[in-house]
Amino acid sequence: MPAKILVVDDEHDLELLIRQRFRRAIRDGELEFSFAHNGLEALAQIESDVEIAVVLTDINMPHMDGLTFLAKMEEMNLPTKAVVVSAYGDMDNIRTAMNRGAFDFLTKPIDFHDVEITIIKTLEYVNQLRESRRAEEYRIAKEAAEQNYERLRELEALRDSLTSMIVHDLRTPLTSFIGGLESMTVMGDLNEDQSECLDIALTGGYTLLGMINDLLDISKMESGLLQLEYNEIEIMALLQRSVNQVAALASNKNLSLIVEDCPDLPQLKADQEKLERTLTNLLGNAIKFTPTGGTVTAKVDASHEPQMLLFSVIDTGEGIPDTAFERIFDKFGQVETRQSGRKLSTGLGLTFCKMAVEAHNGRIWVESELGQGSKFSFLIPLQPALT
Repeated sequence: MPAKILVVDDEHDLELLIRQRFRRAIRDGELEFSFAHNGLEALAQIESDVEIAVVLTDINMPHMDGLTFLAKMEEMNLPTKAVVVSAYGDMDNIRTAMNRGAFDFLTKPIDFHDVEITIIKTLEYVNQLRESRRAEEYRIAKEAAEQNYERLRELEALRDSLTSMIVHDLRTPLTSFIGGLESMTVMGDLNEDQSECLDIALTGGYTLLGMINDLLDISKMESGLLQLEYNEIEIMALLQRSVNQVAALASNKNLSLIVEDCPDLPQLKADQEKLERTLTNLLGNAIKFTPTGGTVTAKVDASHEPQMLLFSVIDTGEGIPDTAFERIFDKFGQVETRQSGRKLSTGLGLTFCKMAVEAHNGRIWVESELGQGSKFSFLIPLQPALT
């Protein structure tokens, strides 16, 4: 960008002289001149264009003289420097101009060679001044950002600690509540309506307990405190147990819940409880968003990648827009479907799934097409990585 220079002088012929003298620098885009005929006009231009670097100003002008203009410029504290060019070059004027922030003082009649040299020196000074200011502003902004970030971390730690404490305290009475409901099944015969109400209450209790466990484990995984417990797993039995946990939900919606058999599976060593909850969350999520009469399928495949195992949960729901594929794994993420315009809340289940799979050094993803259903898949190693 050209260096911007403002000339403040009530001699109208001066503009033509300057444009002729600096025509090559103007043509080559090195300098850009603007003109004002008194201090008031000059102040207005400076206020509207902060890129003005150098001001060449006369002293004796109407409306506002050059020395008053210098004082106003000094008050504005801009990274701009003025050079006085005046026929009134006595010591009083020079002293006053320098005290009011002038970078230099040239006398008329104008020696354009001196003007050119002075402009170069003034631009060098202004560039250094602006660079210094930028560095200082960056330092101040960086310190403020670091302080804000540290404060945010402290607040987040306090929030997480409080949340963990509250959620942990909720689990004990909820477990007692579920235990009390379960004990009712052996205390005597219940009629059909009573059994149905009890099943609804137990299902809600188990769902809430699962959410609490997910939230606690997510907090542990985020802080790096969760340790996986590796053991040998019977893969099809794991898949079937997960399906059994959501069978009642599928039955209530008249959904077909299918487990595809896969013989000759290799041995898997992983955290059984975390994988079972991952599969249960994916199945529950599929059931939640699949309309009545649809199908949810669970399958496993050992041929997808060497030394890896691929689990998949496939539904015939309304699908997910591709713009939401990453966001869907966020805490309490919401996905708006284009077909119905509804916002689907994914809660904590998918967040837990992602973190549990990644804790096994695996990866999870979703494939979906609106109106065609969704397929959630995750890959995990057959054996834990050596540490």
